[in-house]
Amino acid sequence: MVGSGTVPPAAGNDTTGSSVNKTVTVKKTIQVPRRKTFHVGLAVSGAGPRHPPLAGDVFAAARSHIAAWRAAEVVKAATAKAKNDLEAYIISTREKLETDENLRQVTVELDRVKLIEQLTEAEDWLYGDGEHEAAEAFRTKLAGLKATGDPMVTRANELELRPQVLSAVKEQFEAAEKIVTGWAGTKPWITEHEAMGMTDKIKEFKKWLQQQIDAQAEKSATEDPAFSSVDVASKWEAVQKALTKMDSKRIPRPAPAAKSAAAPKGEEGEPANSNGDKTESLEDAEADSGPGGGQAKQGSAGGQQQQQKPAGGPNGSQADSSLPGVEEQGLPVHEEL
Repeated sequence: MVGSGTVPPAAGNDTTGSSVNKTVTVKKTIQVPRRKTFHVGLAVSGAGPRHPPLAGDVFAAARSHIAAWRAAEVVKAATAKAKNDLEAYIISTREKLETDENLRQVTVELDRVKLIEQLTEAEDWLYGDGEHEAAEAFRTKLAGLKATGDPMVTRANELELRPQVLSAVKEQFEAAEKIVTGWAGTKPWITEHEAMGMTDKIKEFKKWLQQQIDAQAEKSATEDPAFSSVDVASKWEAVQKALTKMDSKRIPRPAPAAKSAAAPKGEEGEPANSNGDKTESLEDAEADSGPGGGQAKQGSAGGQQQQQKPAGGPNGSQADSSLPGVEEQGLPVHEEL
């Protein structure tokens, strides 16, 4: 491999007395190792790919072997997890005892010294006699350490979380009271009974919370707390759900208007004849079905036009005398054959 570069001139070679740089090309050869590939033959004995499938006792033995291997792997994984959990608890708890200021405030010196001794003893056992123990032995040792250390850690956590949770809940139920009070003006469809029920729930929660605060005030920092932050949050969450459901109540739809029982009127304000449509349809049907359907229909129409003419005409009087009471009964008029 050949490369090039720029080499500045030597200080003693400047014969002209000027500071002009000269470019000199230098060729370098770099040897790159070559990759070599080696092929190794694999000797296969027996039937090879033409080997018959497992069956019978050989297949059952193979399955038993795989099942035993899987069971051993499960036990191995469970043992490793239990051992790691014990080791992690020892390290984290010792660090908290040394550096956590809240833990020092909620514990006494005697309890801390006792817990440190238990941690040291468990650590020596873990790396000594108990290194090859089963998972159950590690779980038993961890349970003994937690029985002493967890109450201390819980008190330290509550010492920090309790003021934060109480402050947040206080702001939220004050805002909830304002929401309920404003329903009368902003959401009048929420009844007064429903608003009073929501107000009672908030007051009940405030009363319970004040009782817990008073009980905690009577306890020292080294005693177990009277209540936990989780209890306060979960109890207030139930009140919040009820408030959200009530605040999301929609405006009820107006009731449909009652239909008028008066009879419908015609175009000129006169009551419509309920039998008129039925009479006309009956006349049309019988006129169409008769032998002179089209002519009967025309005759019927002509008879109606004659009724509209003034009384006393020759045609009108003849129609009245020849067919008395036909039109009053709504019967169709037939032509004589």
